[in-house]
Amino acid sequence: MRSLRVLLVWAGGTAFLAGALAVVAGGGRRAGFPRGSVFNESPEGISLAHRYLRAGVLTRPISLARLPGNAVVFRVRPRGRAERLLTPAEERWVRGGGRLVLAIEADYGPLMAAPSPRPAPVRKVFPIWPGVRRLITPDGTRALGGTPADEAHAVFASGSMPVLSRLTMEKGDVVLFASPEVLENAHLGEADHLRLLVAMAGKARPVLFDEWAQGHGRDEGLLDLMLEWGFGPALIAAACTFALWLWRGRTRLGPEDREPAETRSEAVDLVDSLAQLYDRALTRREAARLYREGFQRAVGTRTGLKGAALAARAGELLGRGVPPLEEAGEIPPSAFLGVIRAVNDGYRRLHEDAHSRRTL
Repeated sequence: MRSLRVLLVWAGGTAFLAGALAVVAGGGRRAGFPRGSVFNESPEGISLAHRYLRAGVLTRPISLARLPGNAVVFRVRPRGRAERLLTPAEERWVRGGGRLVLAIEADYGPLMAAPSPRPAPVRKVFPIWPGVRRLITPDGTRALGGTPADEAHAVFASGSMPVLSRLTMEKGDVVLFASPEVLENAHLGEADHLRLLVAMAGKARPVLFDEWAQGHGRDEGLLDLMLEWGFGPALIAAACTFALWLWRGRTRLGPEDREPAETRSEAVDLVDSLAQLYDRALTRREAARLYREGFQRAVGTRTGLKGAALAARAGELLGRGVPPLEEAGEIPPSAFLGVIRAVNDGYRRLHEDAHSRRTL
């Protein structure tokens, strides 16, 4: 038992060490992540913005994430196509006080982002975020278009085309931005880009970067749903109870029981010993007489006869080949063997007679 526990401890420690080494080996620059991912630490990633804001990572859709009502979610260069700007769940969350920062470089549902037909310096046109005055667009100036941009207030513009706009929706808002490269590691320290990041994050608001939009989310399983419904403590308690039950089941209470001594014996040995006992205690005549009496009792048990009727039936089954037994003195071995054969034949006839009666 002790060796099993030691083995389990060593196996758990080895698994933990292997997992830790895998995590360390899988770290590094993570160059395989897309430009809009917080895990991309190259000049085109946004890992610095994520670390500066000490933000979290969103790996599930907003409809399942149970975000705080005043949270800020950065969705930078979302992958895939969108049919609408916000899903119904996202719209409810925004109207309740949330902020979604949507930084795109291509069309996103009804919102469009395209190179400005008449490039001009980006200037501030709406008096919010006082510390943010100057932006630089290193990949060229893009302009916002579409119905969401028409309904929003332009904050920064290039000529007459909006570059960064703010769409208010009841208690919350959506920040539309056509230059996501401003938030990248290589350009975050230029102009007022860092101040813009801080201004969009707000003060004392939970901030998350949407990795679900980058394709790095996780699917919802049964365990996720149970945790979502608040069954986490119950699962932990059940696991601890099961582990305690296993541990107590493998623990011996009191001194160890001794193995019982072997008391079985072979039936052939018993028969041989009983035969030797009879041979020493009885004469051949007495043994033959007891054998015949036992047969007569078997006939009575099987047929229910008694007295003279029983004796007559037993005589019929034995036949006429039974040698007579003397009242006194010993009988020769031939007579003893004759009685044994006759009684054995009687048992056979008794069994055949009972079997034939059951089949009628």
